[in-house]
Amino acid sequence: MGIYLFSSSHILAASMLVIFIPVVMNQAIRSRIFAVAEEDAAGKRRKRDYYFSCIADKEYMKETKLLGESAFFKRKFRKALGDIICIEHEAEKKNNIWKVIMAMITLLGYSGVLFLLVFSLLKGDIQVGSFAAIFASIDMMYGIMCEIVEGRLGSLASNYGTVKNLMDFLTMPEKKAGEKMQESGHGQEGEAEISIELKNVHFRYPGTGKEAIKGVNLVVGKGETLAVVGENGAGKSSLMKIMMGIYMPEEGAVWVNGHSTEEGYYDKISAVFQRYQRYQMSLEDNVVISDPNRQVEVKNVSAALCQADIPLSVFSGDGSGAMLSREFGGRELSGGQWQRVAIARGIYRRHDILFLDEPTAAIDPLEETELYLRFEEMCKGKTAVIVTHRMGCTKIADRIVVMKDGEAVEMGTHQELYKQGGLYKHYWDMQAENYVAG
Repeated sequence: MGIYLFSSSHILAASMLVIFIPVVMNQAIRSRIFAVAEEDAAGKRRKRDYYFSCIADKEYMKETKLLGESAFFKRKFRKALGDIICIEHEAEKKNNIWKVIMAMITLLGYSGVLFLLVFSLLKGDIQVGSFAAIFASIDMMYGIMCEIVEGRLGSLASNYGTVKNLMDFLTMPEKKAGEKMQESGHGQEGEAEISIELKNVHFRYPGTGKEAIKGVNLVVGKGETLAVVGENGAGKSSLMKIMMGIYMPEEGAVWVNGHSTEEGYYDKISAVFQRYQRYQMSLEDNVVISDPNRQVEVKNVSAALCQADIPLSVFSGDGSGAMLSREFGGRELSGGQWQRVAIARGIYRRHDILFLDEPTAAIDPLEETELYLRFEEMCKGKTAVIVTHRMGCTKIADRIVVMKDGEAVEMGTHQELYKQGGLYKHYWDMQAENYVAG
C-alpha cells in the first residue's frame, strides 16, 4: 500500500505516517507512565500483601485470632489497597490524556489523507474506484495497526514496569569471591587460613539517624573462634553481616586476607542465621541446598545430620527423603528441630569460615551443651564467628567481644573478661543464676 501511494502521490504516502506514528507513540508513553507508577506502588503493594498474610496465613493465624487483630490488619490492608488504587488511577488519567492528544493527531492525519484523496479525485489523478479502494484500505490498515499495537502491545505496556523490575532483579549478578580472594585462604596442610580485619568501621541502616556500628576496630586471626555477645540491639548481628560482606561500611574498611569485602568472598562462607529458613522440601533438599554445586552423596548428608543431632528414626522410615511440609503431604517440625536442620545445612556447605548467629536460640538448654561441643569440633582448623546470647557458648571461643550500643566495649578471653568485672561478668553471672538451684 505504501509503494502504491508513493507512486500516486508522495505527499499522500507521507501523510500516512501521521496516522500510524501516534498509535505507536501512545504505547511508548503508556509504558513510561506505568513504569513510574509501578515504582511508586511497589512498596505499598508489598505492604498490602503483608497485611493480607497477617489476616490469612497460618503463620499468623493463631495470634491474629487470639488477640482479635483481624479488624486492625483489615484497616491496614484497605489503606494500602486504597493507596495503590490512587496511584493506578493517576497513571490511567495521564495515559488517557495522552491518548486523546494522540487520537487528535491521528484524526488530523485522517483528515489530511481524505483531503488529498478528494483533491486528487477532482484533478483527475485517480478514479472514483481507486478513491474508494485506497480509503477502505487505509481504514483496514489502521484497524489492524490498532489491534496489534493497542490490543497486543497495550497489556505489555501496562505491565512493563513490573516485568522490568523483576528482570532487573533476576539478572542482578551474585557477588562471588574475586580471583585474588580465591587464591588465598588455605594453609600448607589444606586448613583454612582466613583472617578478618575491621578498621574504624561505622554503619547505619538507611532511613535511620543512629549508627548501628560505631568505630569498631577488630582483628579475627586465622583459625580463631570469636564470640560476639551483648544485649538486644547492641549491634551483634549487624557486625557479623558487615564481616560477611552482606553490608558495606559507611566509613572505615573490612579486609579479608588483605582484600576488601567489596570484592566478595561468599564462596568461602557458611552460616547459620538466627532467622533461618524453613524450606518446604525434603529433609535432604533442606540440607544440600546450601551447596548446590556439590555432588550429592548420602554419606555427606548423613554426616551433616548426625553432627546436627538429627535422628533419622523420627521420620518413620523415610530417612533424609522425608518431606518437611504438611502442605505437600509431609510433616511439620518443631522450632528446635527446624533449627537443627538449619545447623545441618551450615555444616554441609564446604567452607573456610563459619558464621553462627544465635545457633541455639530455639534449642532446649539441656541439649545445647552437646551442640556446643559439636560447634567446637566444626570450628577446628576454621575461622569462626559466633553471635550468641547464651554465655555458655563463649567457653568454646578463643576470644570474646562484648558489644554495647554499636561499640566493642570489651575484648579478651573468658578468664580475662571475667576478672575485669565489667559487662561480660555481669552477663555471665546473670545467666549463671538461672542454672543454680535456689
